[in-house]
Amino acid sequence: MVKLNLLPGYVLERHRVKKVGLAVIALLVLEAAGVFGIFMTKTKRISALNEELTTKTAERKEVEALEAKATAKKNQIAPFEATVGFISQLAGDPPHTAPGIVWADLLDQVFRFTYDRTQYTELTLANNGVGLQGQVDSPPAYIRYLMNLERCPLLTEIQPNVNLGPAPGAGPVSFSVNCSLSTPIETPGLSAAALSAGGGGMGMGGEMMMGGEMGPGMGGSSPPGGMSGPSA
Repeated sequence: MVKLNLLPGYVLERHRVKKVGLAVIALLVLEAAGVFGIFMTKTKRISALNEELTTKTAERKEVEALEAKATAKKNQIAPFEATVGFISQLAGDPPHTAPGIVWADLLDQVFRFTYDRTQYTELTLANNGVGLQGQVDSPPAYIRYLMNLERCPLLTEIQPNVNLGPAPGAGPVSFSVNCSLSTPIETPGLSAAALSAGGGGMGMGGEMMMGGEMGPGMGGSSPPGGMSGPSA
């Protein structure tokens, strides 16, 4: 069978152009769909990352808050830890040579040689000396106090400082005395940080201060053969 194409040539060419145009449009649609799909995937990924970043930021802030609280607690605990360490180091090994025991012996000797009408208001102990503050009821009592204290074998170079008040000889006498130790107390390894303890304070590094009123003679009395106080 013989087929004759009597259509003009441009009709066939137009038909071909139309097919090619449809194919190009289909390819563009597919490409656009692919780009849109990639865009949506990336958008979801970015959203997920943003959510994760927000969560991590919140967690970091919580961690920082906890760290700040922990630091504050450590700062609160530090003085107690220092106190425990101070006491532990004072306990020593062997115990009879511990600085705390030596200081206790020193205090015992100081009180033994303290005139019994003396009222201490502050005692400061250091590796190489003792500071005493207090009052007695009269200048003669203060003289007797110094004479007794000078007989303490653990003290030397006693330097008194007295305040007789507005009417000398008519009332209590406030005084302070600085004494050197005949044998300095060794306190190896103690920290130099200061601790707050009660009304006075406890200084580490071989120094201890006790404040507040302490009863007449702190339970001490004139040493055997020592001077007795004047009658009231």
